[in-house]
Amino acid sequence: MLDLLKARRATGTLHVCALFDSAEEAAAVAPALACAALQDSEKFVALAGTASLERLRGHLQEMAISATESESVGRLTLVPWGRVAGDPRRRFDCGKALSAVDSILSGATQDGVAGVRVVAEMDWVVSALGGGMEVAGYERDVDGVMARYRQPAICVYDLNGLSGQLLIEILAAHPMAYVGGSLVRSPFYRAQA
Repeated sequence: MLDLLKARRATGTLHVCALFDSAEEAAAVAPALACAALQDSEKFVALAGTASLERLRGHLQEMAISATESESVGRLTLVPWGRVAGDPRRRFDCGKALSAVDSILSGATQDGVAGVRVVAEMDWVVSALGGGMEVAGYERDVDGVMARYRQPAICVYDLNGLSGQLLIEILAAHPMAYVGGSLVRSPFYRAQA
């Protein structure tokens, strides 16, 4: 996990794909990164399903961090995917999601904080898109947004929900990957033209 915290300083990479063997391992990323961001006077943004965000609130409380207080002073933003990128039928709208991420980062970088760290738990998105290749297209577009704002984002995936082809396409959209406890360059990465 420490490698993820150092990713930006060590590589200059801002968009990292974190792959885990279980939902439990994936769920441990956001609390650790939120705690580190808040301790470093940075803003933390989490995009996830509603249940995951509630678990994150509970984890922060266990670490003696008040999510409510952090939100009220603008240091913590918890965003349910369904609110920013969904429609009433629980489908994922890639355009709405990109616009929301752009808006969140634009506002966050103007808040006078030292930086912004973003974690996106992608299980909701993969499920809403039925495991389709639209996930990879969205990730390629997000890579361009992240490059504009120069703020780190970690997209968290549970490997159990991905096909082999989708995994390769997701890796192609991320310059770095966190796999098996190590941060490595993605061998499939294709930079945006």
